[in-house]
Amino acid sequence: MEAELKNVLFSAGDRLKVQGRINLDADRFQVDLGSMSSELALHFNPRFHYGDDKTPVLVCNSKCDGVWKQEQRETHNPFQPGSTFKVVVKHAGDLFEVMLPDGNMIEFPNRHGLEVITYIRIKDVIYLRETVSSKSLDRPKVRVLMLFLSKPSNFHRAYTGKTGSENRTRETRSAFQQLKNVLPDC
Repeated sequence: MEAELKNVLFSAGDRLKVQGRINLDADRFQVDLGSMSSELALHFNPRFHYGDDKTPVLVCNSKCDGVWKQEQRETHNPFQPGSTFKVVVKHAGDLFEVMLPDGNMIEFPNRHGLEVITYIRIKDVIYLRETVSSKSLDRPKVRVLMLFLSKPSNFHRAYTGKTGSENRTRETRSAFQQLKNVLPDC
């Protein structure tokens, strides 16, 4: 399962909270942040059966012009296939802080130096709830997107948002319409 959002505004100081349930038969899942799929400032990728010894590992990376850069690997991986989870990603300007479900935190440099993330993609999660919170007064305080992905042909979604301007309302509707276009039967 994949959810892709374009035209979002995720700036330094903002937090992205992702809650979900990992597929029972998953080898991995991922959360990508950037400007497009070929330009990722953060590729957060817990893997459950990595390498010859099938060891769980957390991988963070970035992608520039479609080319993957040097991976950062953490052997501490609190995620399990079939389990629920919550991850909070903070855009801290020059780096991303990822709070793991067990309270540990990992940091990954903002190699692109992106001040504003406009693209978010989440893959291989059955149930997904995403919240973006912003400290900026001219943007929404909270935007919530909930996807309940039980079967590829059975998508349910709910969207709520508080907006600070009519322009922002149009942008939010546009982003939601793009999401709706990639989800069948919505």
